[in-house]
Amino acid sequence: MKKLAFLLLLPILLIIACDDNPIDPVQNELKFISLTAVDTVLAIDEFTTINAVAEGDELVYTWQCDLGTFIGSGNQVMWAGCHADTFEIKCTVTDKYKKSKSKSVFCYVF
Repeated sequence: MKKLAFLLLLPILLIIACDDNPIDPVQNELKFISLTAVDTVLAIDEFTTINAVAEGDELVYTWQCDLGTFIGSGNQVMWAGCHADTFEIKCTVTDKYKKSKSKSVFCYVF
């Protein structure tokens, strides 16, 4: 009887042991290290380069500002303001686990 029970359980044990999908994959924690602009004081329509430094798995960068022009994508963009004011440029970094973190940099346009 014990041999029969073992033979019936053996295929189930083999399926479990050969599973290619780990139950709890190791995740690299999302870290948003810095957000910097090369120049933060600009003339109207003058561009500055903005760099985001982050660590994590399969990062996606989303850039926002109420007004102005962005050129580029990813962790580095160029931005210019269209009129005199102080602008907040925000970057949100999202990883493949849908975790996100944001930082802002301010630029003064004259």
